[in-house]
Amino acid sequence: MTPRTQLLEAAAAEFAFRGFDGATFAGIASRLGKGRSYVQHYARTKEELARQVMTEGDFVAVLAGMTGGIRQLRRACEVAADRYAGDASARAALRLHAERPDLNPENNPLATWTSSLEQLLSEALEDGNLASGTDVAALAQHLVAGILGYGALCEASGALHEMPSKVHSFVNDLLRTDPACGVRRDAR
Repeated sequence: MTPRTQLLEAAAAEFAFRGFDGATFAGIASRLGKGRSYVQHYARTKEELARQVMTEGDFVAVLAGMTGGIRQLRRACEVAADRYAGDASARAALRLHAERPDLNPENNPLATWTSSLEQLLSEALEDGNLASGTDVAALAQHLVAGILGYGALCEASGALHEMPSKVHSFVNDLLRTDPACGVRRDAR
């Protein structure tokens, strides 16, 4: 692993845990067992380092362009949960964007994520796998909010490893029970 990669991982862990305002170069350096000047060698400002972490942690780009309707929707939710649970840079990128969208205004991971899910839900609707009249935009937002909620709960309880299975159950339960969905039995 390159020194830059190690630094970005330490910075991601610090930003994910403390947020933008709470993270410091000293805290990041401490995670590496180095001095503050080591971090400053790679980034002159906290904003610059945060932008680098946000770029590295852009996991939703993987979801963009996914097609396949309801089955790929489930897969997209699993991919998002796996990345969130297993990658501090993904958690940091989402938190940094929520706290400081001005750092990377051209890249809104929540909008990209929601849009990707909307596309998959629209395909499922067109395929007849969702009830006609389903509000795919609202359902996509509900899915993103639920996944992030499970992420926050699992992280707060020290059980991030449980997040993917909890998200899997959440998505299946939502698609099975939400009256707005009306998922056909054979689409499950």
